[in-house]
Amino acid sequence: MIRGFSTNRLLLTVDGVRMNNAIFRSGNIQNIISIDPLAVNHTEVLLGPGSVIYGSDAIGGVMNFFTLKPRFSFKEERINGNVLTRYSTANEEKTTHGDINFGFEKWAFLTSVTYSDFGNLKMGSHGPEDYLRGEYVEIRNGEDQLVQNKDPRVQVPTGYNQINLLQKIAWQPNDIWDITLGAYYSTTSDFSRYDRLYQKRNGQFRSAQWYYGPQTWFLGNLQLSKKGNGKLYDKAKFTGAYQYFGESRHDRNFKKEILYSTSEKVDAYSANLDFEKGFIKDKLFYGVEYVINYISSRGGGENIFNGTAASHPARYPDGSSWQSLAAYTGYQMELHNNFHMQFGARYNAIILRANFKDSFYELPYSNANLNTGALTGSVGINWQARKNLTWKANVATAFRAPNIDDVGKIFDSEPGSVVVPNPQLKPEYAYNAEMGVNWKVTEHIIFDLSSFYTILDNAMVRRDFNLNGERTLVYQGEINNIQAIQNAAGAWVYGFEGGWKLSFPLLYNGSPNSQ
Repeated sequence: MIRGFSTNRLLLTVDGVRMNNAIFRSGNIQNIISIDPLAVNHTEVLLGPGSVIYGSDAIGGVMNFFTLKPRFSFKEERINGNVLTRYSTANEEKTTHGDINFGFEKWAFLTSVTYSDFGNLKMGSHGPEDYLRGEYVEIRNGEDQLVQNKDPRVQVPTGYNQINLLQKIAWQPNDIWDITLGAYYSTTSDFSRYDRLYQKRNGQFRSAQWYYGPQTWFLGNLQLSKKGNGKLYDKAKFTGAYQYFGESRHDRNFKKEILYSTSEKVDAYSANLDFEKGFIKDKLFYGVEYVINYISSRGGGENIFNGTAASHPARYPDGSSWQSLAAYTGYQMELHNNFHMQFGARYNAIILRANFKDSFYELPYSNANLNTGALTGSVGINWQARKNLTWKANVATAFRAPNIDDVGKIFDSEPGSVVVPNPQLKPEYAYNAEMGVNWKVTEHIIFDLSSFYTILDNAMVRRDFNLNGERTLVYQGEINNIQAIQNAAGAWVYGFEGGWKLSFPLLYNGSPNSQ
């Protein structure tokens, strides 16, 4: 949650590659767990609209994760690494991590492996009694039975395990070129959706089973960096990437025989070309980007006792696609020794294609074709009023185009309601203004304070809907209220944030150090 926005209104990137795909949803998402925190070198969090550089989805902010980099050795062959093991009593976590780097003059190799096994979470002893887990459901002797929990504070079932792999190869043939090839892989075991397993209806659990299948993510990333000294650029960087996302959902009502399932796969291809040109005191950057996602979605069901198949709709229209084409530029300039200004602009075109002809339900539309684009921009100033006092202000626009999850999803979003496709959905736009101050009281005490105001126009929200004049729909054998993602009039988000930094001087050889 950044500045009032979350999920697909925030952008995640890994080593400069957009992680958000066409099925990132507006509800809670857990895709970020695919990033191994023990393989992260550093993280940057950009607050507010970042659409000039990053495009659609960067309304609330951007989280950039930079993983470990292969290190070269110019004196002699060098091998180094790290090993970590960890145990936690709160959920009986058992984690083992290891990474090793082989560095040479022109080649460097980095390998990282992490395995984690998480047990069931255990709530604190002073938590509300409503959160206690007194009993849960298990299949025994071919039927659902209630089992008394030996320790009601243990949230059964919430455990799962996960493995993360990272391999990078870097090559520097000379001082001009830097080429890095990276491969990232992460997968989990099945893991339960605990909130659904905890819900009751008429005093009885609604679900006997509700779990996600393995969440799998693969990223292949090729980056080529080139130094130049020409009229067009000083630095150029190309990033080409392929990503695979795999996920599934499985649920069965209490005392029912049919286990319903949906599975989704996304193949995402992206290419980005960045240029940077420096002048005496100013800097120009510009670039182009192309992204395309292909979505495969299947639905079905199975009788858990005799193995017979049952019908069930897919979550998304199978074979749909989502594309993004963009060009952007920015300029940083020094107007005075203590006054700097920066501005940028980006044009982003979005193309979405979805076909509902093979839909499980009779929908009043056969396809969704979205062709939209937006010109977004930002202007910011930085004024150093005094040696220890700096003011900053910024205005920016951003937008988020509907993705396949917004336009084409069929899913019971909450008990008693089912979300259906809405091909008439339009993009939402954000207009943001902010102002802040940085006050350096002393070398060791620094204060930061800023305020912001964001207007979200055409906000995409979930509201009641109808299909062919009908307000209800039978989903998994039950009558549900129909809802869909729709454009609301607008929303407003405003607030302030503040922080302070205090560094304690350390004594070294009897003299104070600066940190």
